[in-house]
Amino acid sequence: MPNKAFSRAVRKSHILMSFINRYRNGKEEEVTSSQVARALMLEPSGHVRGLLAELVKDGVLEARLVDNPRSENLIGGHSQVCYYKLSESQLKEMDENSRLVTIKINGLPGGQIRLF
Repeated sequence: MPNKAFSRAVRKSHILMSFINRYRNGKEEEVTSSQVARALMLEPSGHVRGLLAELVKDGVLEARLVDNPRSENLIGGHSQVCYYKLSESQLKEMDENSRLVTIKINGLPGGQIRLF
């Protein structure tokens, strides 16, 4: 199948959109690299972690390490788990670009929804 592989820029945009969709749908804000890979229907790998690290370096995502006592016995020093989330600047930009829409029911204001 031609053009099966995506470029790094396209994969980064896919990753960013998965975070934005999670935020918009009200799901958990922090996810691991494995959860991101599964959302994109990929295998958890060093490639996905590398793309996430590049997004952190660009300031789009934030990362934090958490000690994981379940994996202390693994070979290779994998005793920490890295959680990723959208950066505050990215959230602020999304909120600035969103707008409120008034919903009317039978001609009367019934509420508001936010469009991203």
